[in-house]
Amino acid sequence: GGFEVLRRVAQEMTGLKEKISQHTSGRFQLSRAAFQLARYQKGGRYVKHRDVSEKCPDRRLTCIYYFNAGWQKGDGGELRIHGNAAATDFAPLADRLIVFRPDLEHEVLESQRERFALSGWLYGPQNLRELSLPEPSGAANDDIFVSIISYRDSEAQHTLADLFEKASRPGRVSVGLIWQCDDKEDEHCFVHELRAQHRNRVREVRMHYSEARGPCWARHLAQQLWAGEEYYLQIDSHMRFRQGWDEILIHQLNRCSSTNPVISTYPPGYQRGERIPEESPPTVLCATQFGSDGMLRIEGFCSLNRHFSANLIQAEPAVVPAGQSSERT
Repeated sequence: GGFEVLRRVAQEMTGLKEKISQHTSGRFQLSRAAFQLARYQKGGRYVKHRDVSEKCPDRRLTCIYYFNAGWQKGDGGELRIHGNAAATDFAPLADRLIVFRPDLEHEVLESQRERFALSGWLYGPQNLRELSLPEPSGAANDDIFVSIISYRDSEAQHTLADLFEKASRPGRVSVGLIWQCDDKEDEHCFVHELRAQHRNRVREVRMHYSEARGPCWARHLAQQLWAGEEYYLQIDSHMRFRQGWDEILIHQLNRCSSTNPVISTYPPGYQRGERIPEESPPTVLCATQFGSDGMLRIEGFCSLNRHFSANLIQAEPAVVPAGQSSERT
């Protein structure tokens, strides 16, 4: 019944303790948890506040889970979290779990219907914001963070699988993935299940597509999932990879004389089900003309030369298609 559902949700929240401890190499420990079930009547709200205070100084994470089936836009009751630059609203959709630092100001906007949420707080001796992870000693840090945003894209599931399958060392690859979808309407986007050994390499945020605010905002969310990896790769959700793409891109970056190099390219396209070529010339984007609307038109050309000049290193695509960039962080 209802009690069993609450128990399982609370168990999931408590399980975050072990995951965070593992992710921080045991340097961040959480000792206990407390929970509160809240029912908001129509017209109910909660004023702006923080979950840490003199009475509760050792709260380290806030977790909120929602039970509101059939929640529609216009029902209100959004959780508004105030960041450094702007506020972000999250609708209280059923089966949504939100985890954030308790020192962030947040509030519940006025609800237009009955609303249920289970709040949980994880306690510990350390502040996650003040935690400094040790610098790697001995071996070089060659971990790669891959930023992916997907708006109802059924190719994203195949992109993830190909990314790990084609990497020379998939264990050094972590993905920050922003899903913008509807679990029922877009169930075809989740047919292909990622291999078990790769699932824990994916950090994701899932939201309804009606809450999307454009690609730049989604990229911002993905960037928040970066955990200090040495290399940062930004790609589209519809990509295919060359075998050993991770070694290829790191090798190309190491050829650059800059201490903070960036490689950017526009890879060629592909057709699902057809063979991906092992070798493909880079695509060069060139301005062609101004359209009748005054906008500059861009056209892609395949370059057959490996170098434009002695001072420019031209990247050979390790992924296809659409825009992709790689950099050392």
